[in-house]
Amino acid sequence: MIRISVLASSSRGNATVISGGGTHLLGDTGISATRICKGLAECGLAVRDLTGILFTHEHTDHTCGLGILSKKDSLRVYCTRYLGQDLRYMAAASTSFTYIEPGSPVQIGAFTVTPFAVSHDATDPVGYLFEYEGTRLGYITDTGRIMRGMDTLLSGVHGLYLESN
Repeated sequence: MIRISVLASSSRGNATVISGGGTHLLGDTGISATRICKGLAECGLAVRDLTGILFTHEHTDHTCGLGILSKKDSLRVYCTRYLGQDLRYMAAASTSFTYIEPGSPVQIGAFTVTPFAVSHDATDPVGYLFEYEGTRLGYITDTGRIMRGMDTLLSGVHGLYLESN
């Protein structure tokens, strides 16, 4: 089973926890570190319990909490190479970056995560397909339209998170 917990979803900030099989991933850090920690606590988690943080794009309503959050604990960040160049300036030196490519699945803990291109006014925005024990969850923020291949990739998902504001 995949559990999704939305900590915030608005033009003032976005952050979501995706959990399954003892793996806890944070989608974006667009709210303060204090709010992220409070939201994690409501989920029975702490920053140290996060397996990783996945970023969708560089806008501040998706990234602003990274700087302070990364000073609390060592973090593992997953993002595109272009986004990583921007985020490195915000993150503490102890933050580990793993670059992902749309269409190339990565194993993060119990999840197979496939990033895919979305349409948004950002440098290299992505959505994600999370797969765990046969359950599939689509995760899309701020997309302007359906991109080529998105319908095929997300066909048959058990859940679809669409965030927009």
